[in-house]
This record gives sequence, structure tokens and C-alpha cells, in this order.
Amino acid sequence: MDIILLLVGAIFAFAGFAILWNQLYALLYFDRAVGKVIALERRTTPESNSRKKGGPMYYPVVEYIGKGNMLTFTGNTGSNWPAYEIGEEVNVLYSYDTKDAQLKSAVPLFIGLIFGLIGLGLCYYFFITFTFSLFSMAIYAFGGILIVRQVKKGLKKRDINSLDELKESFRNTEMKTKKGTAPEQSVRINNTEELNREVFKKSKGLKYVGPVFTLVGLALVGLSIYLGMKRAEFLETALTASGEVTRLIESRSDDSYVYYPMVEFTVPGSEQAITFRHDSGSNPPSYSVGEVVSVLYDPQNPHNAIIDGGLLNWFATALTSLLGLIFAGVGISSVISWQKYKRITDRY
Repeated sequence: MDIILLLVGAIFAFAGFAILWNQLYALLYFDRAVGKVIALERRTTPESNSRKKGGPMYYPVVEYIGKGNMLTFTGNTGSNWPAYEIGEEVNVLYSYDTKDAQLKSAVPLFIGLIFGLIGLGLCYYFFITFTFSLFSMAIYAFGGILIVRQVKKGLKKRDINSLDELKESFRNTEMKTKKGTAPEQSVRINNTEELNREVFKKSKGLKYVGPVFTLVGLALVGLSIYLGMKRAEFLETALTASGEVTRLIESRSDDSYVYYPMVEFTVPGSEQAITFRHDSGSNPPSYSVGEVVSVLYDPQNPHNAIIDGGLLNWFATALTSLLGLIFAGVGISSVISWQKYKRITDRY
């Protein structure tokens, strides 16, 4: 189970930093131009025997002038709701030599940062809870080498040499047909009237999604600030003691179980043993019965104690902050999209 945690963390970290690198490289080395959205490409996956019909995704088709030539490309990031208006001016990053172009946007940076932080968090959790031994390290290293070799072999076989080519491979019709699913259908919407008929009049629900998500996000950010202040206040005065995990408490969570360690320790200068339940659990258990742990406790109330997990002491604050930023980001984006849709629909 530990190796799965590390593998998932490594995948998230790799994906996040690959997205960040792709966007930062374009910002640093690509030329800049002002383009115009001339159409939206709607892509849908038809219903098949193996899965239900997928919802439409809208990709902007952009026209721009690069090195004196009129060029066109389709954005590689789509959304369930059109993020651009036909005729809207957009900033373009392009490399004329490699025929590569993309929209200048902060969204990939935000997504890459979120994925990278999640991946690093999972990897960090693995390394502080994993019991290292020569045998286990050899097994994991061997497994990691095999996985990397297989991935490189698969990418080479499909002639994938960049992140954009990797993204495109997931949308490739031939690959989807080999898996037994129907090819992706693509239709271009070339004018605002057509887009208005198809999408904008069906988007009334977006009016409420944005404010709700924004409020939830702001509430979570506020909660994270409160949790952070309480934890900082606790750590400022907490004292250290040595404790021992006496048992694991099993708590049901949805369809699985979470295990919370019960820890016993003695305050220096006192013979009274104090027992507490750690404030976070996990599955599989992060601690074993009989394991000696470092305890942080409130000198005024020793029953207010936690296992000293280093950076993990801030896990609840970090997780709540992350969720709050995601919800607030989606909400604010939805509000902006709704305002744009409303301006367009008011014309018709």
C-alpha cells in the first residue's frame, strides 16, 4: 500500500511540474502575439456499449499573425462551458520554428501548482512514515525502474516527445477506436448566434454555481486561517515528551476504515500517565502499536496533545486552504463566465 501512495504522489508531482514547465518555458522563450478567437471546437464522445455519452468540451480556435504569416491553432485546454467569446482578442505565445502555439493563461500555472503540491505532499507523507530497509529500498527502486522503462517505451512507440503530444494522444481517434470506444466527434461553431442557441440559453444554472462555489471557497479559506492560528498558538507554547502508541482505534469512513493512534505519555516531573487520541487518522495506519513517538502537549492542559509530525502538524490547515482556493477559483471563474454569457445573451 505504501508504494501505491508514493506512486500516486510521484504521478501528481510529475504531471504538475510538467504543466508548470510547459507554461513557464513558453512564457520565457516563445514569441508573443495578439490573436482572435474565430471559432469554438465542440468535442464529444458518443455513447457506446462500454460507457455513457461524454459531455461536450469547448476548445478555442485562434487566429494570429506570426512572423508576418496568418496562422491558426486550436487551444489544447478545453472546458465544459465556453471560456471565450467568438471574436474575443487573446494573448498568444508561439514558436514559429516548431509551429507550436498556445494561449497565455494563468490557469495551467494554477493547475500545475495544485497538482505539484498534492504530489509533493503525498511523497513527503510516504517518506516520513515509511520504515526504510535495504531490502525494501531495493524492491521499490527495482519497481520504479521498471515503471519508468515501460513509460518511456510506450512514449517512444507512439512517437510522443512533448507534453502537448501526450495530451493529444489521449484524444487521438485511432487510440480510442483500439480500446473499443467510438471516435471523438468534433464540430466547429463559427458564429455567436449559433453558440448562443446551443450553449448560452442552457447555462442558467451557472448563475448560481459561481456564487455558491465562491462562498464555500471563502468559508474554507477562513476556516483554514482559523485552524492555522489555533495550531500556531498551540505550537508556540507546547512542550515535548516521549510517548508510546498503545492501540489503534478503528473508525468507519464511507466504505473504508480510518485508524487513529491512542498514545500514552507521562509529563516530566509527574507519575500520572496521560492517554490521548491523535487528531488525524489514516488507512493504512501510520503508526503501529508499541511504536515510540514524540508528543507535543499543552503545559496548562496536558490532555490537549498531538503526535509531533513535523510539517504534518499543518496538514489540516494546508488541506483546507487548498480546497478553499480550488472552490474559490472555480466559483470566481464561473461568475466571470456567467457575466460574459449574460452580456452576449442580452444582445439576442
